[in-house]
Order: sequence, then C-alpha cells, then structure tokens
Amino acid sequence: MSAARTGAPASTADAAPRTVEATRKARPGLVMRSASWLAYALVPFMEVITRPFGLWSTVGVFGRLGGLVGPLVPQLRARIDGNLDLIHPDWPMERRRRLIADCTDHFSRLVVEYLHLRRFVWQVTLEVDGMHHLEAAAAEGRGVLIVTAHYGNWEAIRVACLRAGLPSGIIYRPFNNRYIDDHTLGLIVDAGTPVMQKGPKGLRSLARHLSRGGRALLLADQRTSHAPQIPFLGHPAETLTVAPALAQRTGALLVTARARRLDRRGRFHVRIEAPLPDGAPEDQMREVNRRIGAWIAEDPSQWFWLHHRWKLSKKRGRRAAAGPRRRTAPAARRDDPHA
Repeated sequence: MSAARTGAPASTADAAPRTVEATRKARPGLVMRSASWLAYALVPFMEVITRPFGLWSTVGVFGRLGGLVGPLVPQLRARIDGNLDLIHPDWPMERRRRLIADCTDHFSRLVVEYLHLRRFVWQVTLEVDGMHHLEAAAAEGRGVLIVTAHYGNWEAIRVACLRAGLPSGIIYRPFNNRYIDDHTLGLIVDAGTPVMQKGPKGLRSLARHLSRGGRALLLADQRTSHAPQIPFLGHPAETLTVAPALAQRTGALLVTARARRLDRRGRFHVRIEAPLPDGAPEDQMREVNRRIGAWIAEDPSQWFWLHHRWKLSKKRGRRAAAGPRRRTAPAARRDDPHA
C-alpha cells in the first residue's frame, strides 16, 4: 500500500473563509431549554478538566472508561443488540459483548477528539491514499462531494484535505440540543469550511459551494424517513439519494472516503476511494452502501451501531407487518342485476 504520511498542517491560511451556515428551529419551551442548557454545561466542563493533559492520553483514558461503563447502560446495550439481532443473528453472546465494549470505547474516544478538535487537527498522524482524485478535480476546477459514514473519525478526512491544500467543508445534521449544536459549530470550523447544516438552506449553500469548485464532506449512513429503501449490510434501509443527485446537478465529482483508526495513539488511515460510476442516484447510493458495508466488515467496532439504521417509517412499518395488499373487486352497483 502506498501511503503519504502527513503531520501538522503547514498553514490554515489556505483554508476557505471560516463561514457557518446554520438553520434554526422553533424556540423550545422553558423546561426544555433549561434541560438542554444543563446537558450542554457538561461540555465546557469536560473541555476544561481535560485541557491540561496530553490529547492521546486523555483519549485513551476516556476510551477505556467508555468501554467499561457503556455495556452497563441498558439503552446502549439494547440499541446495539437490536441491530446485531438483524445483521449478525448468529454471533455468540461473547462476541456481541466484545463489540459493544469496543464500540462504546471508540465512541468515547471520538467525543474527546471532537472536544479538542483544534488539537486533533494539529496532532493527528495520517496515512493517506487516493488524494490524487481530489487533486485531479481541483486541476479541472471541479467540485467534489465526499461521502462517508460515522466510521473511525470522519474529521480526519477533512484534516487530510486541509494538509493537502484542498480544504473541505462539511454538511451535517444539527444536534437536537441547540446549545451543544452552537458549541459544535464553533469547533468543526477548525477542520475546514464552510460548515453547513442539513435542510433546504444548507443544501442550497452546498450546491453553490460545489458549483464553484469547492469540496464538502457528507455523512450518508443515517436513516432518513420516507427515503428510498436501499440494501445496507444485506437489509433494506431508508437511504437519502441527495448526494448523487446534487453531484449530478452541480457537475461535482462524487467519491467515498473513510478514516480508520489504526491505534490508540492518534494514527488514522485515510482512504479516498475511486469516484462513483455514473448512474441513477439510487444505483449510486446502492454502491455507496456497499462500500460502507465493506468498511464495517473490516472493523465493526469503528462504526456507530447506535443508529436506528434499519427502522422503517411508521407507514412503511405498518404495511410490512400487514403484508402485501390484496386487490379486491369493486363493490357491485345497486342496479347491477347480478348483485
């Protein structure tokens, strides 16, 4: 494997202007705002108490703690177990327990890396393959939409782009907690801009950015209600097709990329994969789901098994439970002599 090793970015001056596109929801009630604020208060507290220590030591401590405590939380265990019942029903209990511990260990490391994203950007060690796809698109003045998943640490992909002088923005789904969301917006600009939120306004901004030759990261492994059902890990999953549709509309290159954690000391392997073949948006997303499934097969512990990935919208769920519809003959008219 030919991989380019990269250290700290030569300069963040090459990055695009630090812009944020935010979409605001309706103002919640006082009780909800108070609860959200109390939950948010833990975030700066965590930042403050962990700031004096080395990044990777802190990441390691919280990872081990998460791996011990996570499996004891019934809701977490039930969510992951429910997904495993569908995808790996043959796995023995010991393997399931190991995956739950590894998954919560990995998630806890990810939380600390996000809390200290600026330090992460400067201190992470990367091995990078496939940057030539982005370089070729930049030479043509062509935008690139980078599709990834909640696997490893996806921000390492944007760090690799930043260090190559090809900064990438990101479009993400806003957090339900507006205070945590505001705080997160202030963090993720350190890995590249613009930062956009999913929704009509964010998609318009993304389309403009791609049309002007920009790059952006989009995480495509979350469920979207009423989206087309496309196989994911062998089972139907509601999958949004906006990424290929947007790439086709703007003329942007559509690629997949993943950042896999290599060890516990801040080393990641970033792989930018070959562009998606031309085709209908659903066919392209079928290939995206296949590629993400291959990453998960390579290391299941690095994917976010907490998602309700295979949950169907209520209407679809009722239809599936009822089985296929039966066609019935139209009711006979009263003046029908055979009625």
